[in-house]
Amino acid sequence: MGRSKVTADKKIEIKTLLEIGFCQRQVARDLHVSQTCIAHVSKKLKHNLPLSNSIGQENNEPFNFVPRVQGGGGTVSVWECMSGDARGPIMIYTDKMNGPAYIKTIQDALPMFIENTFDTVNDNWI
Repeated sequence: MGRSKVTADKKIEIKTLLEIGFCQRQVARDLHVSQTCIAHVSKKLKHNLPLSNSIGQENNEPFNFVPRVQGGGGTVSVWECMSGDARGPIMIYTDKMNGPAYIKTIQDALPMFIENTFDTVNDNWI
């Protein structure tokens, strides 16, 4: 006999019956699917995950994106400026990049870039 793929429509039907209050065993029996399939759908409902793993497979439902964090959720931002043949320093920031942090990064990097790139006799940019 073997396994057969459960369609998105069938998963929505399973979801509806579980939300109404039917037990998993009865849903499996009524819809002729395995109890393992019902348990997987139930687990996805419990954790508010999309029923399918692919975009656009669920009918009449928007794609649900669940962000996942790997490696403890650390962040690294890289900032650099360039103009023509000149490049500024690469600034690496390992904390959350918000407005004040971005302004500080520019304040640290931009003067070095301007001094190394443009004529130091002209001070109109200061």
